[in-house]
Amino acid sequence: DVYKRQEYGTRPDHISAMSASDTPTTKKASKDPVESVRSAVRRTSSSSADQLVDKSRFEDSEFSDDPQWKLLFTDHYARLVAQQEAAGDEVTTYEVEETDDNKANTSLLSLLSSALDITAVSVPISFCEPTSFLQKLCEALQFAELLDQAADEEDPYRRMGLIGAYFVSAHSNNTRTAKPFNPLLGETFAFERKAPHPHPFRFVAEQVSHHPPIAAIHAHNDRWELWDEKRVSSKFNGNSLTMQPLGTLHLHIKRTNEVYSWGAVQCTAQNVVLGSMWVEHHGETTIRCDSSDITAHVTFKKAGWLSKTRYHTTVQVLDSKNAPKCALEGTWTGGMKWTDGDFVWQCKEGEEGGKGVTSADPWGFTEFTRQLLVVGDARKLPATDSRLRPDRLLLSLGETKKAGGMKKRLEEKQREAKKEREKRGLVWVPRFFVPASAADDDPNGWQFNGRYWAMHEARIAAVEGRDVSDAKGAKTSNGGDDAVDDDDGDASGSGSYDDEKEGSKKTRKKRTRKKKKSTK
Repeated sequence: DVYKRQEYGTRPDHISAMSASDTPTTKKASKDPVESVRSAVRRTSSSSADQLVDKSRFEDSEFSDDPQWKLLFTDHYARLVAQQEAAGDEVTTYEVEETDDNKANTSLLSLLSSALDITAVSVPISFCEPTSFLQKLCEALQFAELLDQAADEEDPYRRMGLIGAYFVSAHSNNTRTAKPFNPLLGETFAFERKAPHPHPFRFVAEQVSHHPPIAAIHAHNDRWELWDEKRVSSKFNGNSLTMQPLGTLHLHIKRTNEVYSWGAVQCTAQNVVLGSMWVEHHGETTIRCDSSDITAHVTFKKAGWLSKTRYHTTVQVLDSKNAPKCALEGTWTGGMKWTDGDFVWQCKEGEEGGKGVTSADPWGFTEFTRQLLVVGDARKLPATDSRLRPDRLLLSLGETKKAGGMKKRLEEKQREAKKEREKRGLVWVPRFFVPASAADDDPNGWQFNGRYWAMHEARIAAVEGRDVSDAKGAKTSNGGDDAVDDDDGDASGSGSYDDEKEGSKKTRKKRTRKKKKSTK
């Protein structure tokens, strides 16, 4: 349709996103739990995906009658919106429902050693940070300018090298040892880095399955498009926890019409029980191009006894005869440089090792990560956005015990919604990602349907008291200037990390934006 052509351009035929009508209605049974989830959704997803650009139904049909929405999202969202409408631009700290956790100090060892599926473990709040796993996935785009450089690069070998450098940079924020919150089923996170930033992009993620946990992501600008499916296989080894991210990441370079794909490397948290915990990525992966025989061999070296190879990473670009053409080296915590030249990316001073923080930040967040946590005007965010989770909001304010109680309450509500869903014979249908056909050439299991950004634009227009068609000259594919009055880069369009963390009103009072009438 017109919206998808405007937003994403034309993909190569063999990776074109499926429309709802292409979704198969029958499929033979599979023992694979991941494929079972996709099969169930394929049989019921057409009615949801058909709402792609029907803006007249957004407000009435944004959510189905599944109990998950009311129990975990919409009631809480209504309370936040009421606070925003009552206080206007003066809201600095949202008040949320509070429940204390009397078991905040549960032993992590007892939880991990008794769990058959570590991904299903409810980790005590004392081991968590105020982020969601969906926000963590967006942190991989901190150095997204490397993708812009790769898209503009004429030399195919250097282009492959830059893509390898981007893959390495995606791990630069992963040295923090605190755990993000597990996403709730249906939870979403979106981020828009807008012009006049020289490297704008849009990112959206959705938790499409709870058991097994699966998150689908999509990011794009006018030069490239990236999509992925994230799920994790994990193993507890006594004093370490090794995680193997599953799924295949795809990158489409629009100018050359090339598609690059690669898998992930392992991540191990060392000294989980005894000693000082630290994180390392290790293993090898190969980046391939669908239209050439050029490859990039990426190696994350495992730390030795003397730690001389800790964090060391190499990227070697090979031609069709496996002859080396160019290479990069460095660390995934600090930066990568051409072996015959300069750095292509490098953490700012003080950011190496994931310590990209000001001394006042208690969580070890980089400036980019702090941008991802801005709430701003809650009315400009969907009810399902990770920023609005009550347990995350409480933890960000230092209310650890209350955050633990709310985390436990959300987990109970999710189990309650699941029982009600099964009782009523309902099948969960993701709103923004469509399951690919089992026979599709694209091994990625979920494909973006484009609906999120149309709904986002309609929501912003409603809050600002205008029709969505009034966005004259709005640009979508490059991050655009549909809201150029906002230079902080968050999807909600206002606020700052310090506002949320400290309740300061100074930042908001500096804003000169006129208060606009809210309409529903």
